[in-house]
Amino acid sequence: MTDNQPANNNQHLLKEPLPPELQQVLEGLMTAGSAGPEGVEIVTSPEHIIQVLTALKEKAVTPYNMLTDICGVDLGDDLQVVYRLYQRYSAAAAVIKVTVPRATPRLPTATGLWKIAAWPEREIAEMFGITFEDHPDPRHLLLPDDFEGYPLRKDYQYPEDHPYLKPDPTREELGADESEEAEGTDEFTQADDTGQPD
Repeated sequence: MTDNQPANNNQHLLKEPLPPELQQVLEGLMTAGSAGPEGVEIVTSPEHIIQVLTALKEKAVTPYNMLTDICGVDLGDDLQVVYRLYQRYSAAAAVIKVTVPRATPRLPTATGLWKIAAWPEREIAEMFGITFEDHPDPRHLLLPDDFEGYPLRKDYQYPEDHPYLKPDPTREELGADESEEAEGTDEFTQADDTGQPD
């Protein structure tokens, strides 16, 4: 780098093409892919998501065989599910993103590849309204069965009289008398020059 070239402070954000071996096993299955210092990122479609996950787990030269997280994202017009995989004995990560239409958000379950996928898929289903087809146990995980709406969608409106959203007593403001009483109750906050409490 010469003196007249500014330093690039975003080297960690620079992306390169996927390694050839991943391009080969994912040929025709992804809409975009890139590699960076923190791992690879792959974008695919709902009809190809299981094939992509299977290829990464079973066909890659160094397989990404550990599923550590699945999360939902509200993109506005669409919803997205993000899978994070790791290689078992390294820190190499693969992030797989798949977008579904907001009106009909459906994806096949990944529980056939990782049983642990059942838990985050249940949470995404109730929080974002995304259906995971053929899920072995699609019951609510966190919310009551009669809860209406999807709380983590950006357009969800929390009704003030919602029966499950009670006021948090730890956040209630102290009254004037309680506030005055709370002030100066710590005797160690007021000491004279000798260091002894007044």
